[in-house]
Amino acid sequence: MSKLKALISLALGASVAAAAVVGPAPAALAAVQPNQGAGVVVPQAAGDRLNTANKQQIIDVFNGINKFRASKGLKPVKFNATVSELSEDWSDKMASTGDFKHNPGYTQDPRVADRWSNAGEIIAYRTDTRGQGLVDQWIGSPGHNRIMSDPAYDTIGVGISIKKDANGRVKMYGTVNFFKFRTPPAGQYNTASAFFGSTAPSPAPAPAPAAVSAPAGPSIQSPGDIVAVDQAGVLWNYGTGKNNANSSAWKISSGFGNAKEVHVADWNADKTMDIVAQWESGKLSVYPGKPGGGFASAITIGASGWAGYEVTVGKWKKTDRYPSVVAKSGSGILYHYPNLSGGKLSARTQVDTGWKSLTINQLDWDRDGNTDIVARPPAGQLKVYRTNGNGKFVSESRRIIGNSGWNSMTALTSIRGYNGAGTQGLLARSAAGVLYYYQANDSRWAGRVTVGTGWNGMEIAGH
Repeated sequence: MSKLKALISLALGASVAAAAVVGPAPAALAAVQPNQGAGVVVPQAAGDRLNTANKQQIIDVFNGINKFRASKGLKPVKFNATVSELSEDWSDKMASTGDFKHNPGYTQDPRVADRWSNAGEIIAYRTDTRGQGLVDQWIGSPGHNRIMSDPAYDTIGVGISIKKDANGRVKMYGTVNFFKFRTPPAGQYNTASAFFGSTAPSPAPAPAPAAVSAPAGPSIQSPGDIVAVDQAGVLWNYGTGKNNANSSAWKISSGFGNAKEVHVADWNADKTMDIVAQWESGKLSVYPGKPGGGFASAITIGASGWAGYEVTVGKWKKTDRYPSVVAKSGSGILYHYPNLSGGKLSARTQVDTGWKSLTINQLDWDRDGNTDIVARPPAGQLKVYRTNGNGKFVSESRRIIGNSGWNSMTALTSIRGYNGAGTQGLLARSAAGVLYYYQANDSRWAGRVTVGTGWNGMEIAGH
């Protein structure tokens, strides 16, 4: 573990903030069986001690941090009730003692110890009760801004303590603990509102179409159906561009609240689309689609260790009968995991190195029948890494196929068949929650198409 670094800054007015960073520590992969039943179940005790009188401030801080991350093209962090209890304990201590300082032992607290690979803490106090005011302080301070902007973090806990003196003067203390977890503690939610059961507005299944009865046949009718997980873990099908996507949606499954990513693929080549789910716990599962609708019981294709990987699914080699997995490790190594039988994965092979800062999607950019990788570097461009159809990259300069601005998109995933058989492209979500489709036509983009609005908070399936 790296040494603890403290960054202290004084904000303007009657408010103070401070930040501390820890990590990354050596990552020992671990796994816990995720809940895959009819709904997301967490232990009853997680978050029971949180002061619900301060729930609006907690929600405002959580939403403010994710809004800030979205403005920088970063994935949202999740809310963890157990971590929030840790955060609140420290805020309570600062409020009761008046001693404004960092928690020196938060990384070794038994509630989180041995679960994390990266950790950070930011604290602040104010003389009002505005949760967004805390976030604004942190945005304005380089040390805090840096922690909130770190793409490594996937989970936060928010703790608020409000104290009034004898004269009614208010002092509000806030603590936010950031973590990247190998295995998150109990009480993981997509949003703080979901934990509190808040009636505060939150995105409905995007863009709040009329829920309809599922059509006859498979739950996923076509490879180009847009499939997404909402904040309650419900899996929805929005159809394709040729079938009025977004005019209606139907529920196809539930219990995916702890899924890190989901992918649509015909994993066993039986002409019925399946779901490949990557779980926060590090497990990788396939849910075979049934011709008459619904999904068969999950097949585990990766027992553990997948939490730190970015996963893509597709036919990596031209001769492949079945889709397989190309995944990027946390250290930036690109691996191919073959699917030789339509079931479990075979031994991996290393494809390349140096991919740590890139996000990846599989796409046949030049329509030559070979699957390529479209990668997004931090600068916000898109580059294409063409392959030879046998799983190797062509030796050539990497062509820029998107000049700038792609880092403002909070979701980016490939899709095949959205605009009809044989079409392919990218789905991209803006920070405002607008979902766009960019069709790839023989080494060039067609004009973008607006799919719909209201997509913030949705986990959009890859294809």
